Amino acid sequence: MRFMKNRIAEIQERLGPVLDALGVEPKMLRKHDRAVAISFLPKGRRTRFSPVEIEFPDRRKLGEAEASWEHAHLNVHEHLRIPLKGTDWECWEYHGQSRHEIKGEGDEMFDWLSFVLDYNGALPTGAVTPKTIANADFARAFNIFAGGFKDVAIIQDPKGELGHPIETLSFVDDLGRYVELPMREGDAYARLYIDGNEVAGFYQSDTRMIERISTDIRLSKDARISQPDQQSGRLLRR
Repeated sequence: MRFMKNRIAEIQERLGPVLDALGVEPKMLRKHDRAVAISFLPKGRRTRFSPVEIEFPDRRKLGEAEASWEHAHLNVHEHLRIPLKGTDWECWEYHGQSRHEIKGEGDEMFDWLSFVLDYNGALPTGAVTPKTIANADFARAFNIFAGGFKDVAIIQDPKGELGHPIETLSFVDDLGRYVELPMREGDAYARLYIDGNEVAGFYQSDTRMIERISTDIRLSKDARISQPDQQSGRLLRR
């Protein structure tokens, strides 16, 4: 897009060293009808991205031929790291964005942009960067079960279904039962299986219910498992 061509060229020239160090390159993305952004996405075979983006209002309707630094601002997409207990896996959960006015002009501005990019670093991409979980709900569920059971395994299918990764935790409980919980990113609901049989269903984000089911499995002395009642939230004995 000609409207952004000169700004991208400037960024590549003036911010090249920090972009190379981070393993990212500038890519133009349309935010909506009134704005265009330059994001910093993985370069080549790299898998990490910058949480920083530069947003320009699309002022072509006002007769401007190209994007102007004068009207631009910076967005930083905030992420929270969730380490998975007892493993070298991690998840970076998105927590919204903060807006910042661009400081300075000319060399001062590019020095500031370089600092902001370097300070925020490059984050791993879920289900793309090795040992990185895509679904934060799965990461929390894993930590709940890992707190009560030994040798909880992680299986990740990056392609999943319809482009959404499927991440599965599994373990063998004290009764020798094989417990399996797959979660697909983007789904609201999850189902838990014991020895291949579906025994419980719940919302992926319902950590209280997951805690109760984990406790019920851990304390059960027989082959039964509680089933959450979706209306009352009570656990029902099968």
